[in-house]
Amino acid sequence: MPSSTKQERSRLSAKECRARKKLRYQYLEEVVASTENAVLQLRAELLKVGLSVLCTWWKQLYKGMIFVGTSFKDKITMHS
Repeated sequence: MPSSTKQERSRLSAKECRARKKLRYQYLEEVVASTENAVLQLRAELLKVGLSVLCTWWKQLYKGMIFVGTSFKDKITMHS
């Protein structure tokens, strides 16, 4: 096999390898961006739910439905 043919095949193979590598990195960048977006959305949802739960807890505390500083056992005996 002539040297020039072997070199040409090697160049072509390297070029194809670089193209596959470039596509792989583009795909991974898209996956990372998508995952980061999902994390941001979940954090926002968690914050929203957390604030909702906190507001509910404060309202129940204000109305006297939650007793701070007492154990569950004390709550049962107080209401019995």
